[in-house]
Amino acid sequence: MIVVTGMLMCLTSTNGKVSHAVLVPQCLREHVLCLARDSSGHYGVITTCSLINFNVTWPSLYADIQSYIKNCAISILLIKRIVRRKLLCVNLTS
Repeated sequence: MIVVTGMLMCLTSTNGKVSHAVLVPQCLREHVLCLARDSSGHYGVITTCSLINFNVTWPSLYADIQSYIKNCAISILLIKRIVRRKLLCVNLTS
């Protein structure tokens, strides 16, 4: 870890490419999750992790994203809507 312009940074590796990422303090993590997910679309865990992990990181990032998505009211409604559509599209004659 290094300090760059007053921010604690750490080295991350994505697809073999090494880069610097800001280490987000505990008090700002939920805000980062909200900005990355609610502002850009309600993506799943992997896409959300890729969006966030591009610039910032923290030790429990993946687990925090999973928890945030699991408890997201909009995502819960979207999943129920998708399941309902799949059930309605089943052909009962065959």
